[in-house]
Amino acid sequence: MIRVKKYFFLNLANIWGTSANSLYAAGSGGVIIHYEGNQWTEFMSPSRQDLYGIWGSQDDHILVVVV
Repeated sequence: MIRVKKYFFLNLANIWGTSANSLYAAGSGGVIIHYEGNQWTEFMSPSRQDLYGIWGSQDDHILVVVV
């Protein structure tokens, strides 16, 4: 679990990144978070389904896996 806000935890299934300062993680409830060197930013996928994988070829081309 990664703490992104006070008293808020996420269950993450997979992490992928283009560098140590640009990481993406996907997890339960359709949550996607992005790390930019000093903080995590939360995004929600439109489906709200659990996400089981995340991968991309660069920061602006990212795919997630929904089962």
